[in-house]
Amino acid sequence: MTKLSITLRDKDGEFTVTQEHVSGQKLLDYWDMAVEIEKNVDKMSISDVYKKRINFIAGLFDSSKVTEESILASVPAWGLQNFIKDVFETITGSKEVTGDEKRNNDSLRSSF
Repeated sequence: MTKLSITLRDKDGEFTVTQEHVSGQKLLDYWDMAVEIEKNVDKMSISDVYKKRINFIAGLFDSSKVTEESILASVPAWGLQNFIKDVFETITGSKEVTGDEKRNNDSLRSSF
């Protein structure tokens, strides 16, 4: 099954947080957020849009170590846009999977 993982940095170094399960409600919350951003894009700065998306991503993890601040401190500037895209593609099921993970997902689809 697909999992979400993020590598963060703190004063002690790097560590990885993995979220084993993201509820279907979070997917609906994602689409609500996307519609809200689209409706208000003229009123929001680019920074506001990024912060809203990053705060949403932090909320996907049960760990209190994953916050908007810890993500912004840990993800390099040149990778932030791709990081956000990868997480959103993962939760919407549009991220391409390969190998064993693809076979597992295909077998799940065929059982419904």
